[in-house]
Amino acid sequence: MSVGIRAIIGLILVFGFSVLFSVSLIELALLLAIFVWVPVLLHYIVPMSTGISADRWLNQAGRWSLLFAVAGGLAVVLESTILAGIWLVFTLVIGVLGFVRQLRYGLFRSEEMLINLALVYLPVGGGWLVLSVSGASSWLPYSDVIVWLTAVHFHYASFLLLIIAGLYVRHLRQKRSVPIVWPPLASMLAIGPVLIAIGIDQGPPLEFYLVVFYWLALAGFSVWWFIDATRRTDLTGWVRVVMAIAALVFLCTSSFSVLYSYGLYTGTMIVDIPWMVTWHGAINATVFSLLTVLVIWQTHARPDVHTIEVSRLRTRGYVGDKPIRNGDWPPGTHRAKLVHDWHRFVGDSETMHPNIQKFYADPQSYNMHADVQWAGWIRPLKPMVHAITRRMGQLNVPSGGVEMTGRVLPIDPTEDGRPYASAWLRRNAATEEAIFTAVYSMQHRANHSFMNIALPLPFGTMTGILRPANDNTDGFILSSRPVEGEEGIYLTFGPLTVRTPLYETFHVQALEENRLQAKQQLKLFGIRFLTIHYRLHEKRAINASAEEA
Repeated sequence: MSVGIRAIIGLILVFGFSVLFSVSLIELALLLAIFVWVPVLLHYIVPMSTGISADRWLNQAGRWSLLFAVAGGLAVVLESTILAGIWLVFTLVIGVLGFVRQLRYGLFRSEEMLINLALVYLPVGGGWLVLSVSGASSWLPYSDVIVWLTAVHFHYASFLLLIIAGLYVRHLRQKRSVPIVWPPLASMLAIGPVLIAIGIDQGPPLEFYLVVFYWLALAGFSVWWFIDATRRTDLTGWVRVVMAIAALVFLCTSSFSVLYSYGLYTGTMIVDIPWMVTWHGAINATVFSLLTVLVIWQTHARPDVHTIEVSRLRTRGYVGDKPIRNGDWPPGTHRAKLVHDWHRFVGDSETMHPNIQKFYADPQSYNMHADVQWAGWIRPLKPMVHAITRRMGQLNVPSGGVEMTGRVLPIDPTEDGRPYASAWLRRNAATEEAIFTAVYSMQHRANHSFMNIALPLPFGTMTGILRPANDNTDGFILSSRPVEGEEGIYLTFGPLTVRTPLYETFHVQALEENRLQAKQQLKLFGIRFLTIHYRLHEKRAINASAEEA
């Protein structure tokens, strides 16, 4: 069902319910949200396939939205707790999918975080609808109209507004840069609905201060939209006019909430609840919502996310070299290398020092000494972490200086699922304990290539997507910090892939006499927790020096 048909059916249902039942403005606002705005906006979050499981699940859930909306709409007009419960179940599914989607998208794009937060907020609106129709005002410290208005609040301020803002910024980012005011504005919009809920619970004077804070975010959004409407020459004229009108309408209607809260604070009512329902709630639910959805209809864009190639290699317990010895990972027929095509990988391979290319072609021909430095804040956790990684035979990084031995073996690409998969097995030379089992491959798209490193785990895998770069001297850098979009460190278990807040950089530099040095650094939420300094010396050069001596 196309989004246009979905919207038309929703509007027909709203009109039908309004004719058959005597609906108030509050009920009309809820009917519009349930029948029109939620189904339509769920479509625009994922307007076309992205290849991401969470997006596919959300798209499928959105196709069923009108069916559940009928239950939600009937719950509003019949005040049925059971039917409201059905709508709550649907919103809970949407909320879970928003959480899962956030896990996959990570912290890369603030607009997607805002959209996902809106999905997580939606079940709160569903829960307040259940409270509204069940007469919960009899045991809650709020009047019946406040309970109903809270249900409206979480369908609009927490869902519709956040998604409209997120979708517009998604479109804007793909056209030009996002203004510097967006990150703080997005943060204020995100926490605003919760602050208002706290304010309602605590009452004045705190309520007034929190309302003013939230209004600053709403006013900032309105002013920004209005200014953007005057500058967006790439948009058609009528879209810019609609944007400007929507911004002015919202600036006006949102100001009424400050007047109402100020009246409660001072004891002198300027606008009352009926005024707020008509000129704040109803106008936002109809005029503002319609205008902003029309803008999104003309500006919607595909999420800026790319699929990653995930290795199919798995283990059921210990990793190390056990899966290879047991034949669980069949050998490939290609030559084992960490990089198979330098020209495609970095563009101009002549700019890359030959010794660095030699190392990535045959790392086992180098002696490797590592100096491991754990950050002070993580050292108390190191014994527990080491106990787990030792039993896993994976990610088993010791402390201090360590000599590493290694082998590079080809893995059958049909088993791994990625081209030219090559496993680099590294061990502690002194204890023979496995440190890393990393399976290297490459990932390509239009104008970029990435190193795709899989670290198989029990029943899952960790995947590092690292972007190559020349440091303009004799060095080479690999980084997982997002620039093109897919860089990052991911965890995959079953069909679910999670983008972690881990970032890795690996900087290798060529020295004299066939020696290299490298620095590997890992950060969690931007905070360094592990640094490894490597000294690499080609074995053949060492042997030649020994013979000369």
